[in-house]
Amino acid sequence: MENFKSQEAERLDKHLNPDVKPIMACLDTVVQSKPPQLSGEIEQIDLYANPEKAREKGFIKEGERAYVISPIDNKNKFSEDYRDCTGIVAVGNDLITKENISFLSHQNPSYFLFAQKEKFIRDLNQRLAEIKGRCEPGTVDIVVFGGQYLKAQNFPDDHKVQKFFKEQYTLSIKLLSEQIEQQFDFSPAVITGPKFGKGQDVVAFDNLNRRLYLLRTSEQPLFTNSFDAKEVESSSVNWKPGEISLGEYLGKDKK
Repeated sequence: MENFKSQEAERLDKHLNPDVKPIMACLDTVVQSKPPQLSGEIEQIDLYANPEKAREKGFIKEGERAYVISPIDNKNKFSEDYRDCTGIVAVGNDLITKENISFLSHQNPSYFLFAQKEKFIRDLNQRLAEIKGRCEPGTVDIVVFGGQYLKAQNFPDDHKVQKFFKEQYTLSIKLLSEQIEQQFDFSPAVITGPKFGKGQDVVAFDNLNRRLYLLRTSEQPLFTNSFDAKEVESSSVNWKPGEISLGEYLGKDKK
């Protein structure tokens, strides 16, 4: 864990009671590595898991690669292959046990911004309402992470995704922020901005300590400062998007 750098969301935690810790992110940028080993049971959130088997275990799962949302429990959480996908971590103090309970999501914008949008919003709100109802007021914290910020190069003018890569990230953050604000009356922190090149984010959430470990494996490893999700447009003004060619797009890993 010694290589990780801690980063607390730069925001006013008015939604949290004074004695409640916000989620702390521990970030690292390396070519190849693994998140730290966490003590206790670890729940894997697999975007590519069989939907029926995932639902049997209490997950909300749509399609083979659209989105997955974990059950709300006191287990540690782990997920990988966040490329253009974004994720949410929500944690709060259980009304009965007083311990931390949490959920983690993994959603693909190619689906949840389009064909699966209405269903995703309904399913996400189901989880948000559930954790709100199960937790003490003033103890729930939520952060968003992941995503890519790219622009297309050498695409045909009529290609359906030619103008979409960069906008996709902004639309993703806006949608997530809107749903969270409707439930909790606060905007989540984006714990670090998107990737500006190919690569992935791997995350492990330490439920007990409210600590999110995020490893970014990228050709252009870079973290931005955290920001309020509703300020994504102003925060991105000085970002320089990476580029992706048609050949890279057609040959890239489908994950």
